[in-house]
Amino acid sequence: MSAEEVAKAFVQHYYTTFDTNRAGLASLYARVTLMERQALEKGDVSMLATLRIGELDKLVAAMRQKQAITQTAMAHYESEIGHIDREVADIMARYTPMCKRLEARRQERDELQHHLDVATKQFGDVLAATKSRLRASSHDHVKHIRQEASAELTSTRGYSLGRNSTVYQKPRK
Repeated sequence: MSAEEVAKAFVQHYYTTFDTNRAGLASLYARVTLMERQALEKGDVSMLATLRIGELDKLVAAMRQKQAITQTAMAHYESEIGHIDREVADIMARYTPMCKRLEARRQERDELQHHLDVATKQFGDVLAATKSRLRASSHDHVKHIRQEASAELTSTRGYSLGRNSTVYQKPRK
């Protein structure tokens, strides 16, 4: 049972018990008070004193009954609270180590993510360097082949067709 379910069950039990207790005590509040009874009845002083004593006895009995009901309810609530406290202690006994393990895993994940980021950056750097070196090498190779072809052509013809050659020089006006 999760902590939220335990809390909901406790609240439901509390309100059900509260409503039951209130319904049981409702009859005590529906009676006629001494003042109402004295206003309604006319009689001698001894009778009114007897009524007052009777009312006080009823009041004491009602108070003792309320006290007994209240003490019973308090004992029941204390046992419920004790049960909830034990369940909370059991839950926390499992929850706290799980939180510690989760924190350790989060740290490990962060370290692994950092290592992955570093490795990815290094791989990208190596790839970029290899790519640029390959392009430079390819360019140098093509340049070298052109130079060799030009040198071979120059040696075959006997004159150069390079930029400094007289073939490309325009006559001056």
